[in-house]
Amino acid sequence: MKNIINIILIILIFISCSTSKGSLYRDTVEVEKKEAGLESDDYESEEPEPQKTGLEIQSDPDDADVYLDGRYMGITPIFLSDLGPGKYRLILKKQGYYNYTDWIDFYEDYLLIEADLKPITGFFIIETHPKDAQIEIGSESLSSGSTAEIPVGSYSLYVRAFGYKDHYATVHINENELTSATVALKEAEFSLSGLHVSRRAFNPLNAGLLGRINVSFQVTSQGTGRASIMNEQNEEVSSYTFSPFQTWDQGFVWSGRTRSGLSLPDGLYTILIEAFPGDTHVDGRALRDEISVRIDSSILITFRSLWSGSSGLLYAASPEVLPPHAVQLSSLFLAHAEWLDDKYSFRVPWNIGLRTGLGSNLELDTLAGVIVGLFEYKEDKVVFIPFFASTSLKACLIRARGNFGFGSAALVKLTYQNVHTDTMANFTGFSAGLPSGLRLGPVGILLSPEIVISYTDITYDPEADPETGFFLWSYVRTGLILDMGTLTLGVSTSFRSKPFNRGFGLDTPLQAGLEANWMIPNTQLFLSLGLAIEFSSASDFYILSGGGLGLLQ
Repeated sequence: MKNIINIILIILIFISCSTSKGSLYRDTVEVEKKEAGLESDDYESEEPEPQKTGLEIQSDPDDADVYLDGRYMGITPIFLSDLGPGKYRLILKKQGYYNYTDWIDFYEDYLLIEADLKPITGFFIIETHPKDAQIEIGSESLSSGSTAEIPVGSYSLYVRAFGYKDHYATVHINENELTSATVALKEAEFSLSGLHVSRRAFNPLNAGLLGRINVSFQVTSQGTGRASIMNEQNEEVSSYTFSPFQTWDQGFVWSGRTRSGLSLPDGLYTILIEAFPGDTHVDGRALRDEISVRIDSSILITFRSLWSGSSGLLYAASPEVLPPHAVQLSSLFLAHAEWLDDKYSFRVPWNIGLRTGLGSNLELDTLAGVIVGLFEYKEDKVVFIPFFASTSLKACLIRARGNFGFGSAALVKLTYQNVHTDTMANFTGFSAGLPSGLRLGPVGILLSPEIVISYTDITYDPEADPETGFFLWSYVRTGLILDMGTLTLGVSTSFRSKPFNRGFGLDTPLQAGLEANWMIPNTQLFLSLGLAIEFSSASDFYILSGGGLGLLQ
């Protein structure tokens, strides 16, 4: 699967670098450069920074006291601009470090002194029982019988071994002295604590780790254990036997199914942990703890694109929302490159999006990004960076339940970008929409009408200046999605009307996208591949392609 994904990515990048027709790409680039004033040479050149004159002193670490000929000058890093030429005795002092001393011949316009301060150290050796105990002094890890050189000072000593009580102490390290310690750990009484599940409610039909829960707990000594999963009728539906305990942290993963892999109905389930000291199962000696989890098939956590400012496909919002506290963080780029005006030109819209379930059937989506490739520089200074940002709120009105059903949501969105092209069909303004979808098993059909109000107009004409005023137009977004859990495939389109004050009809260019999202096995990470086309006609278009990475939690 990984090789297939890599091959597809290479093919998509090749397509984006070689496929265009007509002048649409040229017009897009020229309009955005014109808006930034990049066609003229009327840049204000900055005066070059004057060269430094004086003595600069730096130390590692910083904040050392600086003395020149016995006179205190300040702390490092320091720049002395009014120092006269001559020979100086430099001393740097810092607590815990040896003094740094040097003679400086300062007869140049500028001189940099870089001093490495040597720490004052002592030595520490420890013997432990048992020998394989974990030993930490300050932030350093040691092994029993080894000698360590440590900066002088007082440190917390922590010694730990499985089956024994933890040992804490304070150790003082003195200059050039060997400090020794001997620690014999006391055996720990067997105990069970910290029973925890990664989710108190989950849907086993969700992909990857999202359809499982991690059950964890801690023990203090050797033993054995067993987990039983009970339904609301107190019937055991699944179980797990642990390997003999050899460390503190124990646990297992439950997929919400029976021992034989059958699905379980929605409901409350109890996870009972029984732990036995030693290697013998004696009920009278068992320690028990339990925790409840709920299987809930309504908790659907799906990966969706945020390209057009709200979750769904590249160009069409979908009606589903994330459940409370669920989060998606993702990044996506789509690129086009070609030879233009005797040089290599490329344009890469790249975004980072955050999708959050707020509860009460609400989802908040935020998006920010830049258009790489249109950065322009003048005398090593960036003078123009195309960027965009949006935030949207989606409220589920009708939830599609089961494998067949209709869903709908209300969507409001606020967007800003500093260019007047509309590659992502997410133009500056306030918009309201009604994303809706029909679910037919794994297939979903999306329709999302949207109304936009903006103070400025979209333009792809390099000869025209962007207009300002009151503009009202609509998007009609459609999509078809195949959701197979760990793999989703989708195609979407976005049609934009002319501003209503200019009559009714479609405005160009229009957009269409093809995408694939694949969850990496045994993770919550998604890989994304996408291909988009922006076109004014069959003879005037260009293609972008690329990919991204997402995380669902």
